Amino acid sequence: MSEPEPGTISTTDWNRVHEQTLGIADASAAGNGLLRDYHRKKLIRLLDQLDDVYGRHPDLLSIRANVIDSFLEASALYEEAIRLGEGVGLRLTRFSYARRLLDQVDGGERAESIILDLQRDTPVEEVGDIRELAMLRDRFFQRFHRLPGHS
Repeated sequence: MSEPEPGTISTTDWNRVHEQTLGIADASAAGNGLLRDYHRKKLIRLLDQLDDVYGRHPDLLSIRANVIDSFLEASALYEEAIRLGEGVGLRLTRFSYARRLLDQVDGGERAESIILDLQRDTPVEEVGDIRELAMLRDRFFQRFHRLPGHS
């Protein structure tokens, strides 16, 4: 087996992350909070190990931000992931961050900025992303009674 490109995460490690995220999703769907927390803690330990291997990787930071409870910590991780991944796009990270921001009392301004970036950067052929973007725009409108980018 060949070594992964510098800065990329090996398939084996991605599979390990995927396994834990599926455990979280399955436990959440079953309404089993104890099992969800167990898999979440295992995922965080795995991400700690992968940080030692890959350093501060934008994808790993984003995954960590998706599963931690603290909005402030998650926000810092999303911002770091976006900064480190500049030029790469990181649409999934920005979608996750915008959703979480819209759940916060004072997250509107940053959510609006991210939604506008996503509008600019999301290719029309990415149908799933276009649907997600429409849902974000709708949530933004419901909260602020205006469309992103319109004062």
